[in-house]
Amino acid sequence: IPQDNVAWLGDAGQLFDLSQAAIPNSGEALNLRIHPDDLALRLKLLKDHFAGLAGYDVEYRVRLGNGQFSWVHDRGRVE
Repeated sequence: IPQDNVAWLGDAGQLFDLSQAAIPNSGEALNLRIHPDDLALRLKLLKDHFAGLAGYDVEYRVRLGNGQFSWVHDRGRVE
């Protein structure tokens, strides 16, 4: 994503257990919160999506504000 912007639907603060100011708003910031075992799959699916090979629909674990991990279902599209 040239601008590396991430847009959230709903209350992302509640999802991540974070204040609004601490919510990841870029792909780079989000990647820092993704469980290391799940990051490679997310990046591969994004790459495939940007290349027009597939839709983007993935589940992975994110680190919450309290340090624990929670599963999220992420999907989106590039416009």
